Amino acid sequence: MILQQLSAYHLCRDRQNAQTRGKRLEKEKKVNSYFTLLKRKGGHEFHALFSASRIALFGKNYLLSAVRDISEHVKIENEVRETKQLLEKITFTTPSIICLHDVKN
Repeated sequence: MILQQLSAYHLCRDRQNAQTRGKRLEKEKKVNSYFTLLKRKGGHEFHALFSASRIALFGKNYLLSAVRDISEHVKIENEVRETKQLLEKITFTTPSIICLHDVKN
């Protein structure tokens, strides 16, 4: 049932990803900050943190969920990682001395 609800909102990138979240939600009754790739209605994929929990309210069961788009955060992390790798490559392959100067002081 939870898998059907996730699919209905076009959140599933693929069926296996949805099944993983659905099984975890069924087993633990909640999912907190599950990092995943989701798909918008238009087909655009985005990095997200997905949280959900099953709740009972006035005798009925509901699925309370939240999705946070963290695409910009992931993009910045990737840029930092690439810059670090470039600097390490320059540092370890340069046969001469490298000096860093603080131009503001």
